[in-house]
Amino acid sequence: MQTESIAALAASAAAVLGVPAALLVGFRQARAARHAAELTTRSAHDHVRRQARRDAAVEFIIAVEKAKKAALLLYESDDPVEDTLMHAEHRVPLDVSRPLAVIRIEGPDNLVERAQDVDAAMANLTVRALRMNRVRYARSVLQHAAGTGNEGIAAALAQLTEPAGTDEQRTEAWQTVEDAGLLTRHQLGTLRQHWQPHATPHLKPVGIVETSAAIKPTLDAFIAAVRMHLDEPPA
Repeated sequence: MQTESIAALAASAAAVLGVPAALLVGFRQARAARHAAELTTRSAHDHVRRQARRDAAVEFIIAVEKAKKAALLLYESDDPVEDTLMHAEHRVPLDVSRPLAVIRIEGPDNLVERAQDVDAAMANLTVRALRMNRVRYARSVLQHAAGTGNEGIAAALAQLTEPAGTDEQRTEAWQTVEDAGLLTRHQLGTLRQHWQPHATPHLKPVGIVETSAAIKPTLDAFIAAVRMHLDEPPA
């Protein structure tokens, strides 16, 4: 049916119903305007949402890289963090938690899942770095004491590093170290877990290299998911 015929039919129907042609045109124009406004509002909302997700993703990536470097520096340091250790386990990855919270709110779910994988890997690295820092500091305290004339600690260290020593002798040596009061309970406990009897003090590996390397694939997966999301056409 041609356009002129449709218009004539619509005008005839309006005339039969007693609806003025101008009013009918006005209804159509108002409906079209409302639809256009809805599309504009939805487009603006989608743009704002995508921008918020992009900003949160950027902040999250930067925070993860920063926290990773801080954890590795902590792992290699002999400086004590015991006074703030329990707090540090939450403080070191705190900057990661803030953008993660935004990602969890803004979504979508696949980005949230990828970001949580990264956060879990980062938390694992932080805990291991803190433990090794505690071990390094505790060992340095005992070595300093032995080197400055503490004969009891010197004898205990000699016993602990003697490969031929018995379990009973090592238990006695650890008791000597504990009685000296140079280390906190956490420091002493962690040191005992990681110190093997050897000719020289040897620290069991805590998998810091593997733990650090595990962050990269999870972060790459998150970045790929963000790119895919941002490249998708608006719904």
